[in-house]
Amino acid sequence: MKALFKNKSFVLLFQGSLVSSIGTTLYGFAAGIYMLTLFPTEVYGNDGAFYFALVSSTPIIIRLLISPLAGALVDKWNRIRIIYLTDFINGALFYISLYILVQFNLSVYDQVLLFIVIGGLAGISSAFFGPAVQSSIPDIVGEDLIQAANGAQSIVSSIQGIVGVLAGVILYETLGIEMAILANAVSFILSGLSEMFIKTKYAHPRSTTEKHIMEDIKTGFRYIKSTTGLLDMMKYSLLMNFAFVPLFGVGVPFLFRTELGKNGYHLAASSIVFSVAMMIAGIYIGSKHIASVKHTIVRDLPRLVLTNAAFVVIVFAVTYGYISYMIFFALYVVCMTAMALFLNSVNIPLNTALVKGIEPSYRGRVLSIIQSLAGGATPLAIIIGGIIIQFSNVAFLGLFCVVMVLYPMYGFIKNPKVLQYFDSLDQAKQEVPQYA
Repeated sequence: MKALFKNKSFVLLFQGSLVSSIGTTLYGFAAGIYMLTLFPTEVYGNDGAFYFALVSSTPIIIRLLISPLAGALVDKWNRIRIIYLTDFINGALFYISLYILVQFNLSVYDQVLLFIVIGGLAGISSAFFGPAVQSSIPDIVGEDLIQAANGAQSIVSSIQGIVGVLAGVILYETLGIEMAILANAVSFILSGLSEMFIKTKYAHPRSTTEKHIMEDIKTGFRYIKSTTGLLDMMKYSLLMNFAFVPLFGVGVPFLFRTELGKNGYHLAASSIVFSVAMMIAGIYIGSKHIASVKHTIVRDLPRLVLTNAAFVVIVFAVTYGYISYMIFFALYVVCMTAMALFLNSVNIPLNTALVKGIEPSYRGRVLSIIQSLAGGATPLAIIIGGIIIQFSNVAFLGLFCVVMVLYPMYGFIKNPKVLQYFDSLDQAKQEVPQYA
């Protein structure tokens, strides 16, 4: 990765993404605790889980709805300009939300509405930001360093999970939600200032009419449909997300904060454990030569699913008093470390192969559609997770997730079309059809 960090433009992107990601994680962690605190179980029962899920899912829903249009525009607009402008817009949005929260005496449900609205608006910016960053990486670092760059992006995710969560819990527990919102706003502004100086060699064509934009979106869909196995892979990715997201997006925070009665610091420690493991795994996988995407996924995806099942077992054990909290946490560390290794082992090679296989002028629209299709079930899964907890507990949510993940795992490792697509990525013979 040394050569990667000698690239000034990549360093600017890396540090800009890192700062804004830390702010986003800081805010998201604090907002999650705040939602659970607004709805104490002695007054509202387990309703806090539902409202936590609702607030968490809103930005995802908006981002997924906007992503196909955003991806088409990313291919026609200056991608670097999109990156820093969306950061500036997000900074302004969170300053406005802070002003409203401080200046007006909002009821509990009005505060929920405020978080939903701001989250939705931030989701629009995110719909442009994600494809712009992902599409720009090959133009910034070159084809040979894409895997290392994806590994570095995984490091960003890991550091944000460590520093962001730690800062979030400290700010929330000591100064309140207001300072967490302020810190998030500042992080976006600083990130935008860094990203303004990024330079790439790729020349972005200009967009003109709505008709062209809609045709570009259709072109992206046609590309995916025409590529054998790609649409099937997206279907299984969607179902895989549906199976994993409820437990870790809603279940784990509710388990630590409410069912186990631990404060924000315990929840922060649980998140930091996973982030540290993801960072180490990201460095290792990002620097490793992956001979075969197909072999790696077929080998490590079942290991990821098996580790997830083991985690659900220890959740049952601690929920019903078979093991102590200390034993549970020790086993939690082991499970999260293994999951981080297997998750990066699957995601980094696959993302690298996908980016390499798409011609630069198509990347924004195709990657955004892939992101939408793969993540389409995420918001629904989060809400369903909140509802299941509302009427049962996290242990039964975990059992639901373990059963749900078996079908997409089988599809990834046995579906002939998906395996054929993995072979095409390994052979580097995938051609980009010229539909436009």
